[in-house]
Amino acid sequence: MTFALALLLWGCTSPADTALPGDSGEETPLAHAFSFAVIADTHLYGNAENEARAAAAVDWVNQHAAERDLQLVLIVGDIAWSGGLDTARDLFAPLTMPWVPVTGDNEIHSGAEEAFHAAMQPQWEALAGQLAGFSLAPVPVWNPEYERDSWFTNLAFEHGGVRFVGLDWASRSDSDIFGEMADLQDFSGATLPWLEERLAGAEEGPIDSVVLFSHHPMHLFPGAFDQAEMDSLIARLAPWGDALYASFAGHYHVDMEDWPEGASWGAFVTDATWDDELTIRVVEVSANDRRFTYEHELVVVE
Repeated sequence: MTFALALLLWGCTSPADTALPGDSGEETPLAHAFSFAVIADTHLYGNAENEARAAAAVDWVNQHAAERDLQLVLIVGDIAWSGGLDTARDLFAPLTMPWVPVTGDNEIHSGAEEAFHAAMQPQWEALAGQLAGFSLAPVPVWNPEYERDSWFTNLAFEHGGVRFVGLDWASRSDSDIFGEMADLQDFSGATLPWLEERLAGAEEGPIDSVVLFSHHPMHLFPGAFDQAEMDSLIARLAPWGDALYASFAGHYHVDMEDWPEGASWGAFVTDATWDDELTIRVVEVSANDRRFTYEHELVVVE
């Protein structure tokens, strides 16, 4: 199921300008720090066309890595299942910079949740030697909501002074409808407690120094969180409000941005690579001694 039509009708809002806490002097100039790319929804399951499109995305990133200073690729779920897991790992292996995969709902509901972890384990082991402070949450975790084990893809690392946290909000429901949505995963060993632990001390760092990424966007919408979950998420993450920049995600098969009411972060959704235009989100990161800033470009690969 996709939500493309509904999303095209969705009105996106922009955040209000806010003053720096304790702002009393001039900031030092912002300077380029690095850039990263976001690739979403490759849908690799033995389909040759989807594999060719994913390979084209990899080729584009490699070809433009030097000129754009692309140092990192986030691959935000619905990557592969039904025999496509090893293919996905092999397709992304030629990337000349670290690439970080997280799971989506399709891996889970195709029965590939545990297999995804097994297939990506070599990559996560490689990332431990490539990215500062790389950590992967222990699995499996007993899921009391569904009374079975879950293999959550929750991970974290730092790069260029930015704290990145990869999150698994995917519902473990077997329902065709509720299985498409996000769950807060608020129990021992699961996603929300993991996020809070990884954010420890971030409030003392620069403004917008934390980037979150997951398959499901962190906002209120069919296919993501409901109102009660968003209220809880906003309240729980309030201590790190100035530090949080954005939630990068896929899932909807369109490009969009949203600034959830009451939240301190934006939600940036990148279109799927497997259908219509092949889109990659490129984000240039700049910084000074007080803040990080992010400039986005949606690149269509011909």
